[in-house]
Amino acid sequence: MAIKFVKVKRNITVGSNPGEKYLARLFRGTDVSIDQIANEISEATTVSYPDVLACLKAMETHILKYILAGQAVKLSLLVWGNLEVLQEQLQMLQVLDLNFS
Repeated sequence: MAIKFVKVKRNITVGSNPGEKYLARLFRGTDVSIDQIANEISEATTVSYPDVLACLKAMETHILKYILAGQAVKLSLLVWGNLEVLQEQLQMLQVLDLNFS
């Protein structure tokens, strides 16, 4: 599973080598609904769709509660700030041969 990205041309004015540079930006595909995620989890596990949906909704509510209180919510499997960690996680999924399509 390759990480999709697009090249973005930017004018960099700081640093030892300023000028026009091309930066990589993650490519975002179509949005995935919570219903689709719940359906995929219920098909991949023995947990029923309503139970998965209830857990995801509760998680969404609690995450929002903490964010509104000014606290950071760290989800260990969802690390988007560090591409090296993301690549390691994607490689782990490939090793486990999980099919998310």
